[in-house]
Amino acid sequence: MADKNIFSEVETFPAAKQRRMDALLDKNNEGTITPKELVALEKLVAEAESLMVENSKRLAKFARTNHAPPPGAVPVTVWVTPASARR
Repeated sequence: MADKNIFSEVETFPAAKQRRMDALLDKNNEGTITPKELVALEKLVAEAESLMVENSKRLAKFARTNHAPPPGAVPVTVWVTPASARR
């Protein structure tokens, strides 16, 4: 059985909404955000968080159904140093 392309199921946050959220986050950090903008920021953050949760669920389901580890396998963490950081 061929693996499904998980990337076709993962949703991305629209670029325009990301730019708006970034601008509002900047204003919030600077202390210049208006109450109306704060409401808009909270809504965008909630939407982005919801999207991340749904994508996490999709990825977890994909991992369980398509890439089950072999019996007895243990997860590991590998740390690498990018070439750009070695300069």
